[in-house]
Amino acid sequence: MNFYDELFVPFTNAVWTREPTPFDNAPVARSVVPVLTFSQASRLAEPLAAQDHPAWVPAFATYGPQTGLYGVSFIRPGTDTYSALGPVAYYLDGRSGKLVYRDDPYNDGTRGAFMRSLYPLHAGRILGWPTRFLVLLLGIAVTVLSITGLYVWWRRR
Repeated sequence: MNFYDELFVPFTNAVWTREPTPFDNAPVARSVVPVLTFSQASRLAEPLAAQDHPAWVPAFATYGPQTGLYGVSFIRPGTDTYSALGPVAYYLDGRSGKLVYRDDPYNDGTRGAFMRSLYPLHAGRILGWPTRFLVLLLGIAVTVLSITGLYVWWRRR
């Protein structure tokens, strides 16, 4: 996670082809004033989400003034926002309400799933309780190594 832009993204771009997104060449200084409100954007995104993931519910909405896009994210009911591969997001134009981009790691192929698997892997949520237990053991090992390293340093001092 420390070398996301420096290592992880270039690696995935080298292995899998990638479709351009509206965020690739977003202007930095431009600020777009939306016509839609958050609730209108959410209502426009709900039928789109119902087609792909019928039982999913809205989790949160964002607005990017540089791109002029509303992002409405949906999750499985009763789950954490970033469980499994995370939410599915629909990005709508802030003026017209038209769908501009869909970020769906469950249907975007191997690259999308691989990109979104980094956080669950980091949190130990890939294979259920065995990986959480492994993360616990690794945390204990780092603590023990730190304490013994400090002890060795103290004795030699």
